[in-house]
Amino acid sequence: MAPNGSKHRLQRFLIKLLEAVIDASEDGLEAFRDEALSPLTIIVWLKKAGRSLCNRMKKRGVVRSIPLVPLMLSLPVSIPLVWFAAFLGYLLLSSPAVIGVLKSLLSYLERGLQKKRDIAFQERFFLPVGKPSGIHKPMMFFESPTHRTDRFFLLPPELRYHILDLAFGSRTLHMSLNFQCPYYLANIDRYDDPRFGCHAKIERLVTVENSHLQINKSKQWVWFGCVCHRSSCHTSRTARYMDKFGDNNGIISRDSDAPCEPKDDRCLEGVARCKQWPGTWPEKCQIGILGWLLTCRQAYIEGFSVLYGNNTINIASPALLRSIQDVLPQEALFCMTSLELVIDLDRVPLDLTFRTTSKKKAREHPSPLFPSMANLRIAFSRTSRNASSLGLDRNDLHWTEIKKALLGQLFPMIDGFLERVFPSTTDVVISCPSWSWYSAVDLVLIDQQGRATSKAQHSSFQGTKFWRQSPAQEIISPENGNVEALEEGTQSKILRTGFWVHSSERPIYTRSRRANEAPGFHKNHQQIVIHFVIYLRKTTSYIFIVLPSRVYSMPASEAIYSLASPWTTVLALVITYPIIRTIYNRYFHPLAKVPGATAWSASRLPFIFALLRGTIVHDFQDLHRRYGPVLRIAPDEVTFAQPDAFSKIQSGGSDSRASPDSLISAIDPDSHARIRKALAPAFTPRALRSQEHVLYRYVNLLVERLQETVRARPQETDHAVVNMSPWFNFTTFDIFEDLDYGESFDCLENSRYHPWISLLFNSVKAASYVAAARYYPVVEYLLLKCIPASLQKMADDHYRQIVDKVNRRFNWELDRPDIMPHVMKTKDEPDGMTTDQIYSTFMVLTTAGSETTATVLPGTLNYLTRNQDKLRKLELEILGAFQSREEMKLDTLKDLPYLNAVIREGLRLCPPIPWVLPRKVPPSGDTVCGVWLPGGTSVSIQAYTMNRDPHYFHSPTNFVPERWLPEATTGRDSVFFKDQRQSLQPFSVGPRNCMGQHLAMAEMRLILASLVWTFEFQPAGQQLRWEDLRTFLLVEKKPINVRMKLRDPSLRSSAA
Repeated sequence: MAPNGSKHRLQRFLIKLLEAVIDASEDGLEAFRDEALSPLTIIVWLKKAGRSLCNRMKKRGVVRSIPLVPLMLSLPVSIPLVWFAAFLGYLLLSSPAVIGVLKSLLSYLERGLQKKRDIAFQERFFLPVGKPSGIHKPMMFFESPTHRTDRFFLLPPELRYHILDLAFGSRTLHMSLNFQCPYYLANIDRYDDPRFGCHAKIERLVTVENSHLQINKSKQWVWFGCVCHRSSCHTSRTARYMDKFGDNNGIISRDSDAPCEPKDDRCLEGVARCKQWPGTWPEKCQIGILGWLLTCRQAYIEGFSVLYGNNTINIASPALLRSIQDVLPQEALFCMTSLELVIDLDRVPLDLTFRTTSKKKAREHPSPLFPSMANLRIAFSRTSRNASSLGLDRNDLHWTEIKKALLGQLFPMIDGFLERVFPSTTDVVISCPSWSWYSAVDLVLIDQQGRATSKAQHSSFQGTKFWRQSPAQEIISPENGNVEALEEGTQSKILRTGFWVHSSERPIYTRSRRANEAPGFHKNHQQIVIHFVIYLRKTTSYIFIVLPSRVYSMPASEAIYSLASPWTTVLALVITYPIIRTIYNRYFHPLAKVPGATAWSASRLPFIFALLRGTIVHDFQDLHRRYGPVLRIAPDEVTFAQPDAFSKIQSGGSDSRASPDSLISAIDPDSHARIRKALAPAFTPRALRSQEHVLYRYVNLLVERLQETVRARPQETDHAVVNMSPWFNFTTFDIFEDLDYGESFDCLENSRYHPWISLLFNSVKAASYVAAARYYPVVEYLLLKCIPASLQKMADDHYRQIVDKVNRRFNWELDRPDIMPHVMKTKDEPDGMTTDQIYSTFMVLTTAGSETTATVLPGTLNYLTRNQDKLRKLELEILGAFQSREEMKLDTLKDLPYLNAVIREGLRLCPPIPWVLPRKVPPSGDTVCGVWLPGGTSVSIQAYTMNRDPHYFHSPTNFVPERWLPEATTGRDSVFFKDQRQSLQPFSVGPRNCMGQHLAMAEMRLILASLVWTFEFQPAGQQLRWEDLRTFLLVEKKPINVRMKLRDPSLRSSAA
């Protein structure tokens, strides 16, 4: 690590470099480009850099001499490289965003260098570093107690906060910075007498008693601060005048028992007397919080906000207000919630009163001076009638002149002042120097607002108040605005459109908002929301205080002040909302009593991760084994693994909406019934008999292609190893496309996938990501926006091919025995399918009708090759039933018991859809399998879990077709007698069951029987476990490799 001096030099160098870059970028990029990109300039710069490098290395003894030949040889290469780098820098500096980043970096470096160099800066923000009580890097607001912690810090944080508030809060603190003669520590005997109640023996040098000490004494900036001591109202001339004449003259009376104006503070007299102040001396004069802050770091952190946030700050110095950002730390300005400004009209002209900061400082500090200010009191004071008082003290002043003086001079000054310094403060008190001022303010505001609408009650202030509308802002008054929100300072609009004016002499003694922020003391819903936001801010204190102080050496003042930004609350909401939502989902959701894993019940994320990993059905199976047949798999979704759920779920509810409607995605029962009515005639057993020749043609083509593959085997072997998965897909897609559009994909003819099918398989996993993103609309929107145009074009082309096929089929004959004639007959009828519905439905049918069947067949064949005894029984049944393949008819195959048992067992262990599509519970709620579910809950059935559950099937993981034979169903001695066969519903039940189940069963019987009759099958290599396959929206099939050879005709006849 470099020494400290080197680090400072590096910082100063970077600061100068950034200043030069920014100046060059802002003042003129053209000149910078002409000079910086000049080859001559680069050569000179390289020469100087090389010479400086040589000198430094020689001084440090690194090298004695540096050869110039390599440098000269590298010069032609270095110049273009440096020129190119300078050109790139010029392009970057043309961007305002880059300039903004450089300015931020420059500000950060200057701030860090200033902090290390200016000790006074540290003293303003921290206690002295050498003291053990100094706070250099505060860890957090409330630290965890240790065994050495003081007993006070073992109390709960909110209780400690309230104790500090009662001990050190609810006071008024003086802060004054004046250019005057310094204070003199008086030596007057009477000051030692406690009866005078003097808590500090101080006198101004300008007083008569010590005028002789004024010799050779110059004025200087003097800081003064103490607890406020105000005389009671009966000692005030103004109050006596009000008590005597107020009610008799018909003017609103003031409360004479309250403490009087800020201008009546005894502290302002120089002698800090407090005789009339209630309490015992000297305890009543000592706030004590400064000593508390110096005790330890935790006390400083907790007590700092109490000092500035729970007390009213009194500022009687215009100089202090102008330079308060340089005098007080930023966190102090942030904590202030109540402020009194005492404006002495004898010392400061009225037109200069409200000038706070220069334009330069305003640019350096664009944020408000007091971002948390809730209450503001502006108190005017004067002793001479010649002071700037707008002439309101004249008894002969006309009403028009009074109104002009207030509305034309005073109020516009206050409006501009509040807009610059207090943009969010709506509770403003104006205290006037004389009774005539109060009369004028009352009359003017009542004339504007009306007496009835002007009188109101404030939480801690009783008197007359008026709504002062800001001239250039939208009108919000007690009639059309939220008066209660305005009074409490929780108005939702950020920009103030006006402010309350209390034209009374009663000062503000309100509990500041920060004093009520301690958690655990809630009175109404509005306070609960406020406390919730405060909790959110506290949870982010580690991010904004600990990390900046560790990584960037940011002082605690800037870390705490950063909490004032509204983005802090937004970030806190973003961070803590998932936590609050997770707790609600797990313990307070209407589905909280439904069994389920904690992580799955609390968030949708485990469901999404399982879906993207492809292990979702296996995870569901493990969870059902642990928690039972009713399982909560997401905050708003419940799944069932029991047969009774079919009749309830599949007979009602609704799917997720899609647009336009298709057969599967139709959410409206009427829409679904209309589409199903148009398609149902094409999938009846009668229609299947007319489509039988289509199945024969493609199954025969499958057998021919496999025979060619087997005959093309190497001569040294008597069998061929064939992956059967693609061949089943070739067959099912060709069959279904022929039945849909009258033309096939020609997969069997070409022995390869059609590009349309390849794109479908390649996009299955990507479709899972899209399906997962739909649970979070923002993520789905961003994901769809990130899809490249090329992929979007591929998807459009994929859909366009189906549209073209449907349109071509519209132009063909209607008497062809496929699906389209039944749809075209109802196309023009009122209850028929629309063109868009036809496109969407045939898009789904092409995939669902082909892929599902092609999933069961390879799985069944895989189990048959692994269980040769089952395969031999199937061979004997098929070879004994037919003398040739031409004798195989669909009606005959339907009567073969073992073939049907094998297929049903394949459907059980290799379900085409492992989990049934979820449905929605009606808005009124419903009971499913004895469990009450609120409206909108998603419900689904886990077919994969039920089919492998030992409660429903004996030996559930074994491939045993015998469980489906008649003797196992009727024979009580069979181990499979108690199997609940009704739990196997591969084609679903109810009005939304699969219409193509007859076609699918016919396909599987014909394909499986034809293959077994023609070939002999043996396992090849390592056996595939179907349980290891991943499931996305569809099952991700692996190669099903089997050894195949042509069956010997003689053996076929002997078996028959």
